[in-house]
Amino acid sequence: MRILIVVCLQLCFLLPVMAKDLSKNDMSQNDDSDFWNKKKLFKTPEYQITASDSISTIYYKSIEYQGKETEVYAIYCTPGMLFKDKSLDKNLPIVVCVHGGAGIPYRDWIIRWARKGYAAIAMDWRGNGSDKKHLVNGGPEQTPDNIQLHYDRNIKDSWTYQAVSQIILAHSLILSFPEVNPSKSVITGLSWGGFLTSLVSGIDNRFKAAIPVYGCGYIYEHDFWNNNSLKMDKDLYQKWITHFDSSVSLRKTSVPFLFVAGTNDFYYPITIWQKSASLVKNKRQLLKFEMPHATKATFDVEEIYAFANSMVNDSIQLPKFTSVKLKGLLLKAKISSKTRITRAELLYTEDDSEKWYKKKWKHVDLGIKNNSVEAKLPPSYKAVCINVYNVNGYGVSSDVLFNNTKTLSFQTTEIPMSDPAIVNSGTGWHFGCDWGPGANSYDVGARILWRDLEPTRGNYDFTIIENLLKQAESKGGRAIVRFRAVATSGIGMPDYMIELMPKGFMKDWLFNKKPETFAYVPDWNDPDFIERARALLNAIGKKYNNDPRLGVIDIGMYGRWGEWHCAGIKYPTEEGAQEISLENIKAIIDMHIEAFPEKRLVMMTDNILGLKYALSKSEKIGWRRDSYGTDWFQNPERMEIVKDCWKTAPVIAEPIGEFAPGKIEFCKKMEQQAGEFHVATINGINTFIKGLNYSDEEIASVTNAGKNSGFRFAITNLSIPEKLVSGQKFVVSSLWKNNGSTPAYEHWNVIYQIRTHQNGKVVWEGCSSLSLEKLLPTGTNEVVIIDNMFLPKSLNSGIYDFLIIVKDKETNYRMPLALAIRGRQHDGSYKLGAISIQN
Repeated sequence: MRILIVVCLQLCFLLPVMAKDLSKNDMSQNDDSDFWNKKKLFKTPEYQITASDSISTIYYKSIEYQGKETEVYAIYCTPGMLFKDKSLDKNLPIVVCVHGGAGIPYRDWIIRWARKGYAAIAMDWRGNGSDKKHLVNGGPEQTPDNIQLHYDRNIKDSWTYQAVSQIILAHSLILSFPEVNPSKSVITGLSWGGFLTSLVSGIDNRFKAAIPVYGCGYIYEHDFWNNNSLKMDKDLYQKWITHFDSSVSLRKTSVPFLFVAGTNDFYYPITIWQKSASLVKNKRQLLKFEMPHATKATFDVEEIYAFANSMVNDSIQLPKFTSVKLKGLLLKAKISSKTRITRAELLYTEDDSEKWYKKKWKHVDLGIKNNSVEAKLPPSYKAVCINVYNVNGYGVSSDVLFNNTKTLSFQTTEIPMSDPAIVNSGTGWHFGCDWGPGANSYDVGARILWRDLEPTRGNYDFTIIENLLKQAESKGGRAIVRFRAVATSGIGMPDYMIELMPKGFMKDWLFNKKPETFAYVPDWNDPDFIERARALLNAIGKKYNNDPRLGVIDIGMYGRWGEWHCAGIKYPTEEGAQEISLENIKAIIDMHIEAFPEKRLVMMTDNILGLKYALSKSEKIGWRRDSYGTDWFQNPERMEIVKDCWKTAPVIAEPIGEFAPGKIEFCKKMEQQAGEFHVATINGINTFIKGLNYSDEEIASVTNAGKNSGFRFAITNLSIPEKLVSGQKFVVSSLWKNNGSTPAYEHWNVIYQIRTHQNGKVVWEGCSSLSLEKLLPTGTNEVVIIDNMFLPKSLNSGIYDFLIIVKDKETNYRMPLALAIRGRQHDGSYKLGAISIQN
C-alpha cells in the first residue's frame, strides 16, 4: 500500500490527488472515439505521489487489462522543483516524453526539458515500476506476443492499445496540474516511443506539437517487424494495421510535426520514415547524417527544443521548405525563414547496398542565394535531400527524394598522406638545383640579375632565361622567376646604368666590412632606372609572356635580392639618394603587370604599401614571403592583408637562409605553416646544405611541408548509366576532393576517355566542366560534378574501358596532372573500369 505524504507535497509544490478535469470541452469527435474510449482517456486519472524531490514519482490508474485495473509508473519534473524555486512554476508549457523499446522513463530527459522551462512527465509503458520490475497490476510488457493480435484475446488487451491509453492518460494527468498552461502541450518519443507519438497524435488532438524521433508509421513495410512483432495471421495482420499502425493517425492528424531521424536507422528505414512524414500537412523534418539509434544521442538535438518552443512559446520558428522541385538532375529548393539561413548541404547516397541502414551517405556544402538553393545531383543517387541551417545552427531537411535508375559506379582508392609525395607542377618544394629532401615539384626557380640580361644598352641576351625554361620543360614543369637589380655582392646592373645614376652607391650588405663583397645599390627614384627597368621587362614579356614554360613572375627589381626591402640602409644617403617614393613603388609593380598580362604574379610582403597596391590591381596576384618556418613569416599585419589571396593566386614561401641539422622546431613550423597559410610552392634553393645528415624527424617534417603545400585532387567516385547507347546523350557524375591547401592556379582540362578494351585506342573523349582553378580545399566534403555528354553514332557495340586524364589546357606539353588516387598509368591516365556500349 502506498501512502500519500501531504508535507512532502507542500515542500515540492505538488498537487491534490484529484485535480481539475479538462476533458469536457476537448473531446475529439473523430470516428474512432468509441474504439479508444476518449471520454475516459481525456479525464484526469487517479494518482498517487510516492516520492518527491527535484523529481516526483507518480503512480496513476490506467485502463483495464484482462478485466483488472492497471497502474502506471511515471516521473515528473518542473523548473521550480529542479531549482527549488516555487515562483518558477507558473503557466508552464508541457512535454510528454515517451521512451523507446526496452527503455525506461529517463530522469535526464525530463530534467533537460525542465531546465528549458517545461513541466515534463515520462511514463513507463512497459508495466514496470521505479525498481524496473514489472508491477503486479502493470499491464502488458512489450513482447512480440503482446504486440500481435490473437483470435482468442480482446484487441484492447494488446500492448499497443494499452500503451497508447497510458500515454493519453499521462497527458490528461499533467494537464490538470495548476502550474501548467493546458493549451501548451507537446509530445515527443524515441524509437517505439516515436511510433507511439505518431499514433497518439491522431487520437489526442489536445497536443500543440508532436516530435517523433526515429519511430514512424508503415512499419509493416519493413521485413524486420514483419518477421518479429507483426508475425501473425493475415486477417489479424490487416486488423493490426487498420487500428495500430501510426500511418493511420498521421493521415488525419492536425498536430504540427517535427520528424527526426538518422540516415542509417536499422529499425525505421528512411523509406518508411519519409512516407510517414509525407502524410502530415503541417510538418518539418530533420534527417541527420549518421545519427545513431541511441536514446541519449537525441537529447542534444537542439532542433527538438527549438521546434517545441516555436509551437508553445511563440518563439521564432524553424526554417521551412516552401518549394522543392527536381527537373532532370537539377534540384531546386526555396526556404521560408524568419532568421538568416547561413548554411546548406546536399545529403545523399549512391550506395547500391540492398539494406538502407548499410548505405554510405555523403554530404556536400551548397550555396545559398535569397533563401534559394540549387544542387546538381549525381545520376546514381539513390536518395537525396537538402539540409539548411539558420544563424542559430538549427537545421531542417527537405523531403527525401528516391531514385531507382540503374547506374554503373566506379570507386577509386585514395593515396594516403603517408605515401611518398605526389609530384606535380605548381605544388611542393621547387628548386634551382636538383637536390633537397622532400622535393615534390616539377618546377624550377631562379632570381636573375639585370646585368646578365642586358650587357649593353638595348642589347638583350636571354640565354640564362632560355636555359632555365629548358630545364623546366625537361621536367614537365614551369619556371618561377624574379628579376632583380642588386647582386648579393658586386654589381647587378649593366655598367651603362651606373653611369646614368649619380646617386647610386656601394653598400656592405653582407655586413663583413670587406669592400670586395660590397653590393651596388641603385637610386630607385632615378627616372632612368624606372625607364630602363620597364624596357627590360617589356622585352622579356614580349618574348616569353605566352611561353607555357614560364609559370609565375615574382615581382622584383626593387630592394636587396629584389625582396622589396632595403634593410641596413639609412635614407637619405650621403650620395643624396632618397627612400623609394610611392609613385615609383607603383611604377615598378605596374611594369611587371603590363609586361606579363597572361601570367600569375606574386608580390613580396616586406613593403606594405607595395603589397596593398599590387593586390588591388588583380586577383591573379598572390604573395610571397621569406622567413618560412619562423614566426616572422606569419606577421599578423601582413597576414590580414593577404588572407584571402590564396583562393585565386599562389602563395610562395622560402625558408630563412640555410639551416644545419638539429633544428626540428624550424622543420615542424614549416610543416604547420604550409597548410595554415595555403602555401602553393616552397623555394628551397638556399635551405639545405648538401652532404649533411639531417635526422629522420627533420626530413619527415620537411617532406610533409611539401606534401601539405599546393593542391591534392582526387576523384573518389564516378557514375554513368548502366546502359550507354551510341548516338545518345548520357550523364557523367563524379565526386571530387581537394585534400591540399590550394586550388590549381593554371588551366587544366579534366578529360573523360573511352578506349578500346583490346589495344587502348582512344575512340571518344569529352571534357568535364570541372575547373580545378575553382576547386578550393574541401576538407571532409566532396564536390559533385555533373557533365552532360554525347556518344557518336560511329561507336560500335562492345566492351570498352572508361578512363580519366587531366591535361595541360594550354599546350599539352606538361605531364598530365597526378591525382591523389591509385592506378596512374604510364601516360598519366587512370582506368576506372569497363563499360558496355550498344549501337
